[in-house]
Amino acid sequence: RFPGVDLEDLLAGIDEVVARGWVDTTQIFIGGCGAGGMLASWAIGRSSRFAAATVRCPGNDWLALSPGPFGAETPAFFSRPWRQDRISWGDRSPLRVVGDVRARALVIAGDCRRGAPYDEGAEWFAALQLRGVPSALVRLQDECGAAARHPSNWLRTRQLILDWYHAFTPRTP
Repeated sequence: RFPGVDLEDLLAGIDEVVARGWVDTTQIFIGGCGAGGMLASWAIGRSSRFAAATVRCPGNDWLALSPGPFGAETPAFFSRPWRQDRISWGDRSPLRVVGDVRARALVIAGDCRRGAPYDEGAEWFAALQLRGVPSALVRLQDECGAAARHPSNWLRTRQLILDWYHAFTPRTP
């Protein structure tokens, strides 16, 4: 039932560390790549706990994903193929909950990923922009999900993520 049950686990973990007093609840950030990017997108559309998110190479529309191990033919997450059950597949697409996103979102997408193409991230970004959600889109040329084809892109991506979170960290005078 991804991403639903995974979000429940994620939020339960956050509740636990918040209850222990280990985190500042105004500075909870989330990020992920590929399926993790999809989960991060789903999380900021279903929960208001997150101050900011980085969403890398997300497949935010189950119906538009390319076939493959995590694409439109994924039997592990659904009981029937999308051609037979478009409603369930659509209901669990993060694009469906973009209207509830409040967290600032940095979307990073590579232009050579077949399973979740650049357009998936661009579509998510456009929806955020239309709603006025502070967001940015970075397109990595000649890169796929992990931005690991070129070491400079791997480092640049990590720096972009850190800078994004740092920009939304409250500073004390």
